[in-house]
Amino acid sequence: MNRIRVLVVDDSAVARMALSRILASSGRIEVVGAARDGAEAIKMARELRPDVITLDVEMPGMDGLKALETLAAGPWKVIMISSYTTRGAEITVKALEAGAADYLAKPSNISEIDRVSSALIEKIEAVAASTAPLRRKKRPIPPLPKACSALLIGASTGGPRAIITLFGRIKSPLPWPTAIAMHMLPGFTAPFAKHLAEKTGLPVIEVTERVIAEPGFIYVAPGGKDMLISSSGRNVHLRPDEPKATYNPSVDRLLETGAEVWGQGVIALILTGMGQDGLAGARAVRGRGGTVLVQDEESSVVWGMPRAVVSEGLAHGIMSPEEMADFLEKIRSMA
Repeated sequence: MNRIRVLVVDDSAVARMALSRILASSGRIEVVGAARDGAEAIKMARELRPDVITLDVEMPGMDGLKALETLAAGPWKVIMISSYTTRGAEITVKALEAGAADYLAKPSNISEIDRVSSALIEKIEAVAASTAPLRRKKRPIPPLPKACSALLIGASTGGPRAIITLFGRIKSPLPWPTAIAMHMLPGFTAPFAKHLAEKTGLPVIEVTERVIAEPGFIYVAPGGKDMLISSSGRNVHLRPDEPKATYNPSVDRLLETGAEVWGQGVIALILTGMGQDGLAGARAVRGRGGTVLVQDEESSVVWGMPRAVVSEGLAHGIMSPEEMADFLEKIRSMA
């Protein structure tokens, strides 16, 4: 089995050594080079042709975001390595929109990098396993639901770019509330919500307390907490993180509580991401008569969550984010 070829980019020699050691220890990854800044990363990427590049966000000279402008056009996948600072989170959100496949938040003390070693290896293996761009298949457009009461969205790896692409085609606030559960760490969802609002002009809120679910608003679950729909359907509220839970926020819990309240009025979108979060939620939405759409493989960074829903026969339609936006606009026009 061929090992995954990785180029490590970080201005800290200690960080480069630590990351290289962690990746080499997996036995499935080969570190083919280490660059000190963005300019050197571009040069080495062209020479070494890695499968994956880990790219530090904040570096002197050419930083990670500037380097990504060139690297995103290459055949490799890029994973941003970010600090937990507000500035680091804001730059990371912009990088995810610009084409980075995923990100990892590194500890402020590099000596603690081993705490995130498993997550880094998992992310590298996931993005490396995703296929090269496929020729888009022509698929039938599913029937339009008679009405929509709420739009519920679940996403993980690649989700920020897919969501920004989707809402970038929405002309004005939708006539129903939208709730998003995306696998992001605490500290990263607020910059994402702010960036989504700035890019689209739509009202976007990171939920930090119980709020009324109003039409036109987009509610983003904060990292580390589940966002649920109250039994009355009037409120969006939070549940504290569960240490043993695989994902917080959970796509399943958002969809399950939404389906209980809005039934056939729910439209659920399962976007790009690793794992199967959203499968149980999609089953609940279908069981209550709602509509389930999944992102197509061609536009997904990792076709894991959508694949799980398709494999169970729960998807009404398979679409790109652009096609999902057009679908929602058609429903709006019927209202």
